[in-house]
Amino acid sequence: MSYSRSALAGIIAGLLSGLVLGLLYILFFRYIVQEMLVAIAEVISTTYDVPYDVVYEQLSKTVSSADLAAPLVYPFQYALLGALLGLLQHYIELKLRKGLLTSILLTGGVFTLILGYLPVVLINYSGNLILTKIIEKIGDLIYVYSVLPGTIFTVFLLIIHYVRGPWKHLMEAKPSIY
Repeated sequence: MSYSRSALAGIIAGLLSGLVLGLLYILFFRYIVQEMLVAIAEVISTTYDVPYDVVYEQLSKTVSSADLAAPLVYPFQYALLGALLGLLQHYIELKLRKGLLTSILLTGGVFTLILGYLPVVLINYSGNLILTKIIEKIGDLIYVYSVLPGTIFTVFLLIIHYVRGPWKHLMEAKPSIY
């Protein structure tokens, strides 16, 4: 498989991952975000001596616009990220001489570690009061939420490479007549 086909596989996996994550956001995550607003507004109002109602109202306005955009933006965001990760997967397979399964799992591991788990650990140890409050509000589920996108992407990448489906026609197009 060429780099362009690997990038296309990553784009398809990213697009599907973004759709699933957008759906999960609508069904589950948006309610957790609404609960966190109360805790964040309390921290900001007590720390900076700003009335709670003003802080909560501003945060609610910001989050409500993000609520509308997030499910629509996720597929595009993850499609772009998927293109880069598809190239990384092909690089691992070609240059590091790893098998297809190993390269997909390593790519998913890099995604999960660098873009999921590591930021949460760094935020947790930063000592920022507001960010620490967010992590406390979510609890141990923050680690599940942080590895979920990488896991979903890896599963879709495995499906695209190992399961025959409509995406195979995009991946292996017949040559045109000259």
